[in-house]
Amino acid sequence: MQRIYQIICILVMIQNINAQSPTYVYTPRGSVVSDTYIRNEEITAADIVYINGQLDIQYPNAQKMQESTTTYNCHAYAWYVSEGGQPVWMGLSSNPTSIYWTDGSYIEVTNPEDANKVSYANDNHSAITTSETDFFISKWGAWPLMKHQKNDCPYNSSILKHYKI
Repeated sequence: MQRIYQIICILVMIQNINAQSPTYVYTPRGSVVSDTYIRNEEITAADIVYINGQLDIQYPNAQKMQESTTTYNCHAYAWYVSEGGQPVWMGLSSNPTSIYWTDGSYIEVTNPEDANKVSYANDNHSAITTSETDFFISKWGAWPLMKHQKNDCPYNSSILKHYKI
């Protein structure tokens, strides 16, 4: 019995190790985006039902674009996946997105209508702009990819920084 328990523990440890694997993602100018991982799906069908119910209650005006997933997050979606990259998770321990503007891949703009990327400066969140003023598309952590008004989301929108390539 103890041998079976040891085998199960080893399998669980292996599964957790494989749940995330470091990977390399680059900005348009070729800089490495740190703290980036390929992650396995951890959301269950029951999780999706619960999350969708919470969305209906808390954010009835936001539009779900894709179901919940742990394979990518807001930073990955805004800066990489929306540009054709594969799903990854950026920033398990830090927000690595500043590399996109510090290396000159994107420049900050004062007119939000000129932007295609948005950083929520008082929160750990990124989004892309849409053709509708103050409407963004962003991934809400492990929750769904959502289209929403800038302040109709779980993130602090008091200071937004707008960027374009």
